[in-house]
Amino acid sequence: MKVKFMDNSKQNNSIRLTLGKEYVVLSVEMFYNSSLGAKSLGDVVRYRIEDDDGIVIPFEADIFFVSSKKLPSNWVSFTPNRQQLEIVPATWAYQYFWDDYYNDKPEAIKVFLQERSIIYSQS
Repeated sequence: MKVKFMDNSKQNNSIRLTLGKEYVVLSVEMFYNSSLGAKSLGDVVRYRIEDDDGIVIPFEADIFFVSSKKLPSNWVSFTPNRQQLEIVPATWAYQYFWDDYYNDKPEAIKVFLQERSIIYSQS
């Protein structure tokens, strides 16, 4: 799945995205959480992508245009809790994967790089 960055009005200055640039989506995350402004599951959708500095960050989906709907073969749906649904590679489908990844746990980094390679090759 690929998206094109189309709206920089919500962009945080510390995060670099290029207007009109296409990015590969690493995961899709849907939320039901009133503190995020959601009234039902899917009201808040985020795409986790690598920004221009190579940092993996979730971004609100509404700042992108979907340029390719092709989903990688390694993706599954996963519900880490009652207020969230993720579409991610199967090896990332556990509750604290992103915590492990951002905390540089070796196994999480290893499976991230393996699955990222598959995602990019199929996008």
